[in-house]
This record gives sequence, C-alpha cells and structure tokens, in this order.
Amino acid sequence: MKKRVGIFLALVFTAVAVIWWQPSSGWYLYDILARKDTSETLLILENQSLRAELSSYKENASLISLGNEYRMASVYGRMLGATKGKIIIALGEDDGARIGQGVYIVSPAEPRTPVLVGRIEAVYANVSRVITLFDAAWESAVHVGPKKREALLVGGNFPRLTLIEKENGGVKEGDIVRNASPDLRYGTLVGEVANVQLANDRLREEADLKFGYTFGSIRAVYVYTAFHGISDRNVP
Repeated sequence: MKKRVGIFLALVFTAVAVIWWQPSSGWYLYDILARKDTSETLLILENQSLRAELSSYKENASLISLGNEYRMASVYGRMLGATKGKIIIALGEDDGARIGQGVYIVSPAEPRTPVLVGRIEAVYANVSRVITLFDAAWESAVHVGPKKREALLVGGNFPRLTLIEKENGGVKEGDIVRNASPDLRYGTLVGEVANVQLANDRLREEADLKFGYTFGSIRAVYVYTAFHGISDRNVP
C-alpha cells in the first residue's frame, strides 16, 4: 500500500515539475484528459441516439402493422389530480387530429391489436388534449365476454364496470372487455374483467378492470383518424 502511494505521489510531483519548467506541457496533459472526456461524452450521445432510433423503429413498426388510418403521437405530459386522467399529445389540427377521435396504444407482442385508452376532447394547432379511461368524467358503453354482456365503463384512478347484465351466468374474471360506444370504433379491446361482485341492488354485477398498462406508462399513442363517432363537440 505504501509503495502504491509513493508511486502516485512521485507521478504527481513529476507532472507538477514538468508543467513548472515547460508550461506548454500542461496544456498537452489537459488536452489528453479533455479528449478522453469528449470521447466518453460522444459515446454516451451515440448510445442515446441508437436507443432513440430503436424506440422510434419499434413505434413505426407498430404503426405499419396498424395501417395508415392511424397517426402516431408522443405524449407531452399529463393532467394529474384526484379526478383527472388526461394527457397532452403531439398531434394537432394541422396534423389531422379531430375532436372525438379514438386514442389507442399497442403491445409490442400484439402490434396489430389496438387497445383503447381514450379519445381526443380538445384540439389545437399542434397538440391535442385526450381524456383517458383514468379520468373520473369518462363513461362509455362496453361489451363483456363472448356473450357480449352490456355494461357501463366508469373511469377514474381505478376504472370499473357497472350495470352488468347478470342473467344466464353473468360474467367471470378474465372475460375480454370491448368498446360498444358509438363514439368510438366498435369492438376495440379495452381490457379484461377482474374481481366480479354483486351490485348493491343485487340484480346486476360490477367488476374491476384489468389492464396491461398503467396511466403513467403511456408514452406514445395512436390516433385513429378514419372513424368519426356521433359526438363531435369540443369540450372546453
């Protein structure tokens, strides 16, 4: 240990002596160190660029699988709160965004299957505001399971299914939930049933919704521009 310390001190004194007698050598040493830092910085930048390119490739691959009726948009930010579950996306009127258009995500494992996450409720020149299933103001009709049981999807921090028809066995956990609202593309995937319970009136059922994503994990979305539902009001 003492030997290593001695060697280190000797190198330091040597460097100081060289710089004292030959100041230009100090700039040479600085240039070597700076060059090393620059190389590392360039390497990090190159790595980040490659990762960004790979991410863009995956998103574009999903877009190709979905078809040209969809427009991809990045998520700028979120409107958070006890009752708010809205996002701002980088797609506006100049890009073909319109009020009422459905907003979806896709799984890398199933790039041809869009999953409903919300709809555009306000449009500006270059951005749009999207109300998602995680907003307390969200309500939409859905079909549950292979028998297409009618139910109402109520949004919030934990979206739920209510008013589920109970006759002939009702629904069960794992049943697929699909959109049935005329405002959005019919039959698109929403999620699946979890934790089925009797409603307070004991005539109908309620259930939680299980998603393959969270509100905070939404980073890029796909806007379906080829369908226009019955609702076209701009929500302030």
